[in-house]
Amino acid sequence: MVGQTKRGPGRKPTHGKSTSRAYRIWSGMKARCKNNLDYVKKKITVCKRWESFEKFYADMGDPPPGTSLDRKNNKLGYSPANCRWSTKIVQNNNTARNIVPGRSIRQEALALGISPQTMYSRIRTGMSPDAALTHTDLRPLRSHSQERLPATSSKKTQGAARINHSRRKHINRRLEA
Repeated sequence: MVGQTKRGPGRKPTHGKSTSRAYRIWSGMKARCKNNLDYVKKKITVCKRWESFEKFYADMGDPPPGTSLDRKNNKLGYSPANCRWSTKIVQNNNTARNIVPGRSIRQEALALGISPQTMYSRIRTGMSPDAALTHTDLRPLRSHSQERLPATSSKKTQGAARINHSRRKHINRRLEA
């Protein structure tokens, strides 16, 4: 057992880790599986072995700094085979909300040269994830009867044209693949 201590006369020995980060994570894991409606609906559970903190701690140890408990397969419950200590970035990439498996919406938006807020906004307004990835926001050229833009352009519009050109190239490469 993990550093056993006794608390008071006739009390059962404890692990001595009740104030540790590992214990708080283990306790939170159990509470999520019992009280979180999403977890209950998806039947995300804690394996029998990990009902005991001592066994959880024996399998996982102390969490490295900057990490938290992550399920490798989000459709499965908490068990030694399905859990690891992961950074926030790894966890954000391991979610069912991702458009591209293994990449967050933020990463995909930045790779396309658009702001992550634009990508979130497109999806929130009902655009499919595939359409949000390939939508270019490029407007058709104006007809002769419409007002023309001035010949001189600002640095801001030059930058936008450069981003649109870069985005077009990236989207075309993705569509060809």
